[in-house]
Amino acid sequence: MKQKIHQNMSLFHRTFLAFIASFSLLFLVLGGTLAVGYSNSLKRWSTNRESMVESTSRRILLDNFTNRTRYHPPPPGPRPPAPPFPENRLPSDVAIIVYDINKNPIHTNQQAKNQLENWNQQDIEKMMKPVTLGPKTIGYFVMEETRFRNDEANRKLWQSLIRLIIASAISAFAAAAGAAVIFARGLSQPAQQVAFGLDNLAQGRPLEKIPEKGTAEISRIARSANLLGERLENEQRIRAQWAQDIAHDLRTPTASIRSQLEAMLDGIFAPDPKRIRSLLDELSRVEGLVNDLDELMRLEEPNTPIRPKIISPTILYAFLQERFDIELKAKGIDLLLEVNNNGNPSAKLLADDALLQRALSNIISNAIRHSKTNSSVVLAISLDQKTCITIRNDGVPIPELEIPRLFDRLYRGEYARNTPGSGLGLTIAQRIIKLHGGNISIISNNECGATPGSPGTSVIIEFPSA
Repeated sequence: MKQKIHQNMSLFHRTFLAFIASFSLLFLVLGGTLAVGYSNSLKRWSTNRESMVESTSRRILLDNFTNRTRYHPPPPGPRPPAPPFPENRLPSDVAIIVYDINKNPIHTNQQAKNQLENWNQQDIEKMMKPVTLGPKTIGYFVMEETRFRNDEANRKLWQSLIRLIIASAISAFAAAAGAAVIFARGLSQPAQQVAFGLDNLAQGRPLEKIPEKGTAEISRIARSANLLGERLENEQRIRAQWAQDIAHDLRTPTASIRSQLEAMLDGIFAPDPKRIRSLLDELSRVEGLVNDLDELMRLEEPNTPIRPKIISPTILYAFLQERFDIELKAKGIDLLLEVNNNGNPSAKLLADDALLQRALSNIISNAIRHSKTNSSVVLAISLDQKTCITIRNDGVPIPELEIPRLFDRLYRGEYARNTPGSGLGLTIAQRIIKLHGGNISIISNNECGATPGSPGTSVIIEFPSA
């Protein structure tokens, strides 16, 4: 039950209680320090009081030596300074008796006269303290236990101090509680706004912008929550558009297949090999789209494993050359390899070979599709602290407004709408490169083609080297 209450306690209450607990601890430490200091002060006061009583007793004994000839005269030497009390005047708040060297009482104060009958000789013997003059003992005095509050003036001072301490403690506690409320509210209010915004986000409601205020940590959480909300909204828009695009891309071939099959049933079209081959092409397009969607979903799983190993650039090039041999010959395109280790022979190409082959295949497939006939596609691999792979082709530059959207799912630009493909090749390539801790970008203008200074497109991939 206590654990549940603790878990459900708000930030305001926790901060308030922490502030009050800290103040209480500080108050206890100060109170303990004050108590220790007060105790030490009382001890010093008692010691000083006893010293003053001894000094007065000494004065009384010396006067007694002078006035009564039966006592030997005091030893020669300077007389001690006058006591802090009036001459021969003992404090009246405690019982005091002065004895001569023979332990005969010679002087008492009124308090001792009132209590003398309550003392027995054994108690007096235990309480006797010597009065010295130089190295010699000249008498004794007996003083009951002295208390600071026995004196009326001291008692009033003590009572005034107690009242002042209590009033100060109450005032300080009230001020601390007020400061704790203000501090806790200032800390908890931004946190409550963040919590409310995150609750809306978790329940699928539109996220209103959370004020980015409060402490640095809360402000950072609010900023991250706002970014998360914006990304989720953007993701929802992309998902909705993606669903529409998938429906469109599936609807077109299925509608074509359906219409041709219905025409065959009605006798309008003959089921000849050409017609059946057309139907198979449409089915292949649907199958390719489904396979690409399945692969993208697999790559986008949070725990997608990659198995990096050292890859030879020449072996990678040989695979791509063999993979696109038919397409390259059909358009008279040469696939060229450029390797540069930048004077660092220890730099190696480290990647998951199957995934990297898939990413480069998607990019080179697009490069061949949009290259001019009898041109070239360059695969440039630069090895250093980072691996940089650039695929360049000659062709019509991509419109600048389309470049930011080329990695969107199912996006097909103006020049690609009537070409084969699912619209997921670059999206899959981007995801593979991100799995390797890298990034991919596209430059397309009149000077970045395969041939220096020629129009074309360059796809640049960067990720860490071995």
